Amino acid sequence: MELKGIEVKAVMDETLKITNTLSDPTRYYIYQYITDKHGPVSVQEIADKFTIHPNVARLHLSKLEDVMMVISETVKTGKGGRPSRHYRLSDHAIQLHFPYRNYQMLSDILLETMVTLGSEGQKALYITGKKFGEKLMLEEKQKTVLSDMLTPLTKGLL
Repeated sequence: MELKGIEVKAVMDETLKITNTLSDPTRYYIYQYITDKHGPVSVQEIADKFTIHPNVARLHLSKLEDVMMVISETVKTGKGGRPSRHYRLSDHAIQLHFPYRNYQMLSDILLETMVTLGSEGQKALYITGKKFGEKLMLEEKQKTVLSDMLTPLTKGLL
């Protein structure tokens, strides 16, 4: 039982670190920008996008890296000099729990149960996966249609 208490404390500590990191509005919007971009960003790109000094951008990106929300890579510019640092989303799953819930374990239990059902379980997994995939595709399509409709309206406002 003590092990569970230690595990819960560790998860809550990580949750607090993540929420503390994202409590700064600029940092939150930087993370959202990286998420929406789906690719690496440079310190200068973040500085330009958010009209902040590159040192401030670097600080925000470092704090996001400290909680494993982004990772950095050194990239040679080909111009000589010091290589630049690019940041991208990490592959580390970010999970916030209030109170602690172990959805990964639930997922593992469900998948293992379906596998033990043999071909019927595989068929059920396929049908369910297809259903949720179609739902996600429809939601994304609706977002795109809405965005396409709003773009001409917002251009007139800017």
